[in-house]
Amino acid sequence: MGLLSIPGFDAIDLIKNIWGSGFDVITLVHRFLNTFVARFSVNAPFSFLPPYLVFKYLDYIRRSIFSEDLTGKVVLITGASSGIGEHVAYEYARRGACLPNTWFPPVPADVSRVEDCKRLIETTIEHFGQLDHLVNCAAVATLALFEDSGARTLENDQSILESDINFWGSIIQITSSTSWLHAPRLSFYAASKAAIMSFFETLRVEFGSEKGITIVTPGVIESCNFILVS
Repeated sequence: MGLLSIPGFDAIDLIKNIWGSGFDVITLVHRFLNTFVARFSVNAPFSFLPPYLVFKYLDYIRRSIFSEDLTGKVVLITGASSGIGEHVAYEYARRGACLPNTWFPPVPADVSRVEDCKRLIETTIEHFGQLDHLVNCAAVATLALFEDSGARTLENDQSILESDINFWGSIIQITSSTSWLHAPRLSFYAASKAAIMSFFETLRVEFGSEKGITIVTPGVIESCNFILVS
């Protein structure tokens, strides 16, 4: 039997006696928020942060022990001549991956041209019979104010390799923190990175577990891939 069902007992009168004669619903809500919710909001991060950090550390150990064996995997990296792409290529090579980027003579391709992208992937699949990882690192940033750059720069900021995605085992897309951390003189570059992130997030939902899609958003990187428009 609850308190509200006890004959002669009025729960509202009890609350009024506890909280004062000026009781109303709004006052009760405000006092609850100020007393309990505020304290919980302050203390919750300190309560949940240590278990979260322990979980992240254990997950890092698990991924380090059971990481994918890249020996013999065919990995195609765009923008591997410098910057992030160059160091990604070194790491893949160190772990035994097969890099078409090391062909001699190399296969030239301009990733701002769709036909070159298709030819690059088709050549890789024709030669190796597979393409396990596709790593998109190629990009050019235009340093200019919006009114100085012109719409033509949209064509050069970011290009996506287009081909039959059935041949791709995993896709690693290098984006940028400028997709959410806005900076001056990078309007088109930031817009292209935000579009790329949304595009691959959508692909991740569409493909589910069929294709592995990893989106990397590094911070400040020393690179020479900038075009200065004065």
